Amino acid sequence: MAEWFKLQKNFPQLPERYSKQNPYDYDFFSQGLAQAHADTDISVVVESNAYPIEQGFFSTEKIYRPIASGQAFIAFAQPSYYENLRRLGYETYELIFNEKHDSIANDFERCASVARTVQRLARLESGEFAALMERTRRIRKHNHRVFLQRTSLATVALNFTGPLEPLRPLLRYSIF
Repeated sequence: MAEWFKLQKNFPQLPERYSKQNPYDYDFFSQGLAQAHADTDISVVVESNAYPIEQGFFSTEKIYRPIASGQAFIAFAQPSYYENLRRLGYETYELIFNEKHDSIANDFERCASVARTVQRLARLESGEFAALMERTRRIRKHNHRVFLQRTSLATVALNFTGPLEPLRPLLRYSIF
């Protein structure tokens, strides 16, 4: 456990200005979280279950938030997570980010590999980072379209109870 706390400090946290708005509201459509996704380029997704699963695929809303917002993502999840996303029609950033952690069975080693990828990205100069984000554009657009095709707007409408403005990030693909 001590090893995890050493690693945890290397992961970026949600900026204070978003977490202070309403600490009890973690709904994706809340203005704070939707705005946080709109204001960032890459999400580091930490799935609820990062343990290996013998059969099946465990994904939560955490991966679909950046996809719906047109963001690139790096995920700490169970092994073969990216492989399973690709089976659903999504593309990952294997030619842009290091995704070798997807095949690492040991949880700590997989987490350390994700942390190294995040640290490498954080050290990029602004011009290098902008070029990298440009290289992700086609994948982000593709994933957003797949998300919209796979997600029933009726499901979104039935589960949505807030003001319409926070839905704007779902239509972000139009700015690509």
